[in-house]
Amino acid sequence: MRNSQPLTITLPLEMAQMVKDKVASGEYATESEVIR
Repeated sequence: MRNSQPLTITLPLEMAQMVKDKVASGEYATESEVIR
């Protein structure tokens, strides 16, 4: 089991939109998965 710690980050608008688009397309289930 790996250890993890929640973090809050601020992304540029373009990067935040890319993350949302990947989740909306079904490529990833959550925003966290995109970042990992």
